[in-house]
Amino acid sequence: MSINRRQALKQAAYFMGGALSAPTIMGVMQGCSAEAKASWVPSFFSEPQAITVQELAETILPATDTKGAIELGVPQFIEQMVGVVYGEKDRDLFMEGLASFEAMIEEKYGSSFSALSKEDRLSVAKELNSKMQDPANQPASGEPRPFFWTFKELTVAGYFTTEYGATQVLQYQIVPGAFNGCMPIEEAGDGGRTYAV
Repeated sequence: MSINRRQALKQAAYFMGGALSAPTIMGVMQGCSAEAKASWVPSFFSEPQAITVQELAETILPATDTKGAIELGVPQFIEQMVGVVYGEKDRDLFMEGLASFEAMIEEKYGSSFSALSKEDRLSVAKELNSKMQDPANQPASGEPRPFFWTFKELTVAGYFTTEYGATQVLQYQIVPGAFNGCMPIEEAGDGGRTYAV
C-alpha cells in the first residue's frame, strides 16, 4: 500500500494540532539494503541508534513524489535537537524512549528496526500512531509525552524547516514581507489590494 504524502501530512498536522513542544520550537528557532548504514556520521547517537533514527524518520516521511526525511537531513536534525538543544531531562527521556523502542522491536520481531521490511516498519509506525491518538493513552498533565509522539514531532519539524519542505511541499510566502513606503499603490501587487487578515 503506497502512502499519499499529502494525506499523511494532513493527518500529522491534524494530530499535532499546531502545538509543538518548547524544545522543538527552541531548536527550530536556532532506503533498503542488506547492511544498513547511517546516512551521516553521528556525533551524539551510536551508529545503531543513528540507523534506527534515520529509518524511523523515513518511515514517517518517506520519499514519494517529494523528497523523504533522509534526503533532507531530518535524522541529523533530530540528532542536533537531542544532543545539543535538549536539556538533560528531555535528552534522557528521548534516549530512554529510543532504547525502549529498540527493545520492543527486538522482542517482537527478533531483529532491529532497520532489518524489518518496509511493510513491517510501516505497520509498527501505524500501531504506535494509533496508540498515540487514543484518548486513553494521552499523558496526564505534567507527564512526559510518549517517545513516538516526540519523535514524530521532531521529524515533522525537521522536514518543514528545510528550504525544500517550506517552499516545495508547503505554500511559502514571506510574512510580513518587505516594506516599501514610497511605492505607488498600483504597484503593490494585485492591483494594490491589501491582504486579508
